[in-house]
Amino acid sequence: MKSLFNIGILYKSMRLYNEMMKPLAKKYDCSSTMIDMLLFLGNNPEYKFAKDIVEVRGIKANLVSMNLEKLVERGFVRVFASRKDRRQKEIEVTSKAEPILQEGRLIQKQYFNWLLEGIDPEEKKVFLNVLKQIADHFDQGDER
Repeated sequence: MKSLFNIGILYKSMRLYNEMMKPLAKKYDCSSTMIDMLLFLGNNPEYKFAKDIVEVRGIKANLVSMNLEKLVERGFVRVFASRKDRRQKEIEVTSKAEPILQEGRLIQKQYFNWLLEGIDPEEKKVFLNVLKQIADHFDQGDER
């Protein structure tokens, strides 16, 4: 008997997302990790530190460090001393990355449209509300 929730769906979903992003990475001669980091930073301006990419996006610290260097070299981000704590380095996406962000966001929109295709608008609303509740639950769990 198949379970109601198949954990493989998460893997399939991420695999599809990564496949959809590959042409963008190739177009701009970037690694998929560089694209992930740019979109994460561009879509979530409240996150400004490498540790945020590690903790929230789940990319290993050594990959973040290596790809951050490449993003700086290419002029897609700049790193500077934090205004709040000079010992910490903040990351800022530059205007040079804007075409990548625009195209990446379009791909993300296409991905989510495909993912939710054929689902009744009312059910979609309920589903997105449940996902928000789960995200909020995780955020509260961080305080354990």
